Amino acid sequence: MISPIAAFDRIQQRTTIRSTKAFGRLMARVQTARDCVIFGHPTIAQIVRFNIAGNPPTVRTEPETGTAGLTVDYTFEWNPQTFVKEQQYTNPGEEAILNAITLTGTWNRALATTPADYLTKFWPVTSERTMMVLRGLVREGKGTDHNQDSIHVTYIKAKLDGPRTKLELHGDVVFITEIAAQFCWLACSLRSATADEMATSTLQISFVENKLHPSFLCKSKLQMKPSNLPDQGTCWQAFFRNAVIVKGSPIPRLANEDSIGLEISLPMMTALVGSQTLTDFGGSPCIKGFAGILIPTKMIGNVLVWHLIANTDRSYLSYADPRARAIRRGIRDRRVRQRSEKVLAGIECHVVGWCPRASILQVVTHYLQVDLAN
Repeated sequence: MISPIAAFDRIQQRTTIRSTKAFGRLMARVQTARDCVIFGHPTIAQIVRFNIAGNPPTVRTEPETGTAGLTVDYTFEWNPQTFVKEQQYTNPGEEAILNAITLTGTWNRALATTPADYLTKFWPVTSERTMMVLRGLVREGKGTDHNQDSIHVTYIKAKLDGPRTKLELHGDVVFITEIAAQFCWLACSLRSATADEMATSTLQISFVENKLHPSFLCKSKLQMKPSNLPDQGTCWQAFFRNAVIVKGSPIPRLANEDSIGLEISLPMMTALVGSQTLTDFGGSPCIKGFAGILIPTKMIGNVLVWHLIANTDRSYLSYADPRARAIRRGIRDRRVRQRSEKVLAGIECHVVGWCPRASILQVVTHYLQVDLAN
């Protein structure tokens, strides 16, 4: 029989372990492996780890503190200030960039989210430090973060250098890998495609030199949409024009493995279509903007699937548009043919991407109530 003192000691041990950063990182990795899927291999995290393992940094002891750590340099072909200027945000740049809309996944299965939400979800232990440095880069061209405890000293130093961002990381290999992966995702997502069409963004890292410590060059390879790719599940792309989709990073796994489309929050979806109002029309709810309309088509568990119809030339789209009538006639799921409050009851996830064909909606800035990337 376990004595009360031993039982109390075990409880204290569990509490202590669960409060550590290492345990937080472990649980985040377990949750990501269980609940997420990644399109594109090797992943961004794997590319970062492979390059560090292939060019291991030398352990350096800080003379002031006596603590040991590793130092690695990264140079990104990316300037967040340039991105903010291109997007013409009305809000202060350091806040607008964290509330931009980014895309992660692949052509027919993607996640739309803000950098702040994405970093917090997948790197909960260190994301706040990354976001603080990013704010500094956008605001004044440099950002730093320093943390010290009895065992470790970790720091992030970043500065802009023309069209590039230079990053110096110091800490253990886990810390360096996490922060580097976050900046790689940011550099791949917060950019525009060069042509007036969407593209996927894939990370490329090359080793530069190893003088005082290893130095790497990080680039984003853009690839336009293949002409032979099926259109099914891609109507959501009418939301965007020259946006990029980051490959090699996790997105939530839907209950139905065959699900396709764009997972997106309801507020973000209404902002993109240009309306904050859910309307009942023709026996089912819809979200109607000036040039586009979203119609729910089916439910899969707690997931509501929508279809987007939009006019190519940004002209007015009527409730009675023949395309909308055709979609409504084709709906077989009676659960979406109810009043809006009943349709939305219990829904935890929204996916846009039901029909194989859709026109392209040129999103106009003054329609929107949120900051948009691309």
